[in-house]
Amino acid sequence: MLKVAVFFGIGNYGPLHLARADALSKVPDIDVHLIELAPTIQTYQKSWETARDKLGFPLTTLVDTPYGQTSLVKLLKRLTEILEELDPDSVAVASYSPLPMLAAARWARTHGAASIIMFPSTESDHQRVWWKERIKRWLVRRYYDAGIVGGKTSRSYLLRLGMPQDRIWERYDVIDNDYFIGRSRDILDKVAGHRKRFALPERYFVSVGRFSEEKNLTRLLQAYRRYRDAEPDGWDLVIVGDGPQREELLGVARSLNLDDVIWPGFVQINELPIYYALSDGFVLPSVSEPWGLVVNEAMACGLPVLVSDRCGSAPDLVVEGKNGYTFDPYSVDAIADRMLRLASLDEARRAAMRRVSSEIIADYSLEAWAENMADCLRQTVARVRSYGEKPS
Repeated sequence: MLKVAVFFGIGNYGPLHLARADALSKVPDIDVHLIELAPTIQTYQKSWETARDKLGFPLTTLVDTPYGQTSLVKLLKRLTEILEELDPDSVAVASYSPLPMLAAARWARTHGAASIIMFPSTESDHQRVWWKERIKRWLVRRYYDAGIVGGKTSRSYLLRLGMPQDRIWERYDVIDNDYFIGRSRDILDKVAGHRKRFALPERYFVSVGRFSEEKNLTRLLQAYRRYRDAEPDGWDLVIVGDGPQREELLGVARSLNLDDVIWPGFVQINELPIYYALSDGFVLPSVSEPWGLVVNEAMACGLPVLVSDRCGSAPDLVVEGKNGYTFDPYSVDAIADRMLRLASLDEARRAAMRRVSSEIIADYSLEAWAENMADCLRQTVARVRSYGEKPS
């Protein structure tokens, strides 16, 4: 058995994180220990509801206070204690920041364990500064033995940061496809009842995400205004989520006379598939999005997708004109054009797009993630062990 300590992020591990850990734990020769730094993140107002008492693998939370309210010294001390106690063969961390993530990778480097970076970033998801990039290249070369990435854009960026091609695996960004497929089928068996219960219109675009600047929802509202000006009887718009921009976005909608936009708020995973399954098309307008797992969710529910070309998933998941369209998120006209284009298609064409979405996303499954991650672990641990003693 290969023992691996997995750090998916800072805290508040939700259904997506737990599903990935569960899939990996089912690989016969992999012993998974999931670690989160804190139970919540101070800036997040909403939390996932998860049945953590029924997990099939151990989950350790290092401290009991929100991240940002805990002494970093205390957090690092606790992290070291847990790793010393577990003595894993490998440590897998989600990127090189914040500092505790890097500390876990450094612990692996100094204790003869393999260090794997789970890398969702792309070169274009933030404005890059040359000296910071130089530091990242040094960190990647010094502290990480292999990486697992979402797809083409994150692979390209990790290569640029110095990870050799043969030490990179893919399929990091996956969801529980079976859950979303099964739930959407159940929902579509009782369409009328669900529409009535959740007050959803007959035809609508859906967007799902946190209400923050990088999600670009202001431009989405502006584009939707132009779409409705061109199609007064067109589809409605449902925006699922919450966040610091909520009041600002509601004000934008009022100023644009978009009183019919539906705002369900933050939705737990047991109800989230309802908003996808009853929709006619999904929109993700982000100006910065390393991957965009909501695209996976929408496609698993069989939706055509309209995805910003700044989203890391776009080159892998969107086949132009086959299951959706991409667009420049800084152009309101481009977003409105794609909405008009999708809504103008006949039912047969949209049904074909739904089928292609389902076919594409089938390759981005929990099983694919677990198989690739397990292969990464086996090969990387074997290579590190062949050193005899890890080089400094």
